[in-house]
Amino acid sequence: METTLFCVFSHFLCDLFEELATLSLTLQRNDLILPQATTILKTTVTSLEALKTKPKPGGLLEKIQTAFAQQQGDEMRFQGMTLKGDVISLTHPQLKRHVEAAVNISVDVIKARFGGLVKDDAIHTTLDCFRILNPDT
Repeated sequence: METTLFCVFSHFLCDLFEELATLSLTLQRNDLILPQATTILKTTVTSLEALKTKPKPGGLLEKIQTAFAQQQGDEMRFQGMTLKGDVISLTHPQLKRHVEAAVNISVDVIKARFGGLVKDDAIHTTLDCFRILNPDT
């Protein structure tokens, strides 16, 4: 936890996990119907893809970037610790690579598990929609 890369990426992961937690809680509701599930899945995938290029509005990554930008001098400090490096933007090559990998893994898992419901071009039959209830198919 001594580098800005680790600190910024950890804040990004909090934003990513918040999106996944919202999806998880929605899918666990007893009153959930299939059209709602399809909508929340597509919304989550879109939100995750957007995290590759810009921080979540009001999210932890945006807050830490703002805090680092407001600091005076060459040192980056977080919770009293001086951090090494100057990674604060999603355009930094190392951070960008890690962010894209995390988002791609998350989206790939969602598409693998709920594939037919996430694809826009798929024509769904009733039986296809119920396949999501059986993870072995």
